[in-house]
Amino acid sequence: MLKVFIDHKTALKLGEESKASAKIGDSSTIEGDCEDYEAACERIRKDNEELLDGFVAMLRGKRLASRTIGTHRDNVDFFVNEFLLRVDLIKPAEGTGRVNEFMGDWFIRKAMWSTPRAIKSNATSLYKFYTYLALTGKLSAAELAELKQTIDLRLPDWEIRCERYNDGKIEDWRGLD
Repeated sequence: MLKVFIDHKTALKLGEESKASAKIGDSSTIEGDCEDYEAACERIRKDNEELLDGFVAMLRGKRLASRTIGTHRDNVDFFVNEFLLRVDLIKPAEGTGRVNEFMGDWFIRKAMWSTPRAIKSNATSLYKFYTYLALTGKLSAAELAELKQTIDLRLPDWEIRCERYNDGKIEDWRGLD
């Protein structure tokens, strides 16, 4: 017998469609939720673009090479517009607590270009970006200090995990074996 789960505990058996709160074929609720989600993502992406523009301006003020600025911008853009919006609707200032998850797992698995060097580059970019947010008052000094501590402590682990993930001979790339 085919079972469809309404939620994680409730199974709906074939022929019991009338017991479901939303009827099969009624996707208006789902479509509405998707439209709300997409609209919220667009608003956050627009805000993120303004933050990224300010970040780039700060980097230019430090006279960094345009290629370096582009790398930092791309790294941060991937974090704030891909990871934070895929995991949940998280604004950048609220995302410092997700850096470990991003660097130690998600980036390694989802970015085709993940290498230990890319891990270090992303960590540097994220720290510079969050320093910019702290300078503009969008992040507290304590949150920035906590992020710095996380990066300092976890960077070697992230690099090793990435190296292990990219080694096709190692099954347990997270280092739990």
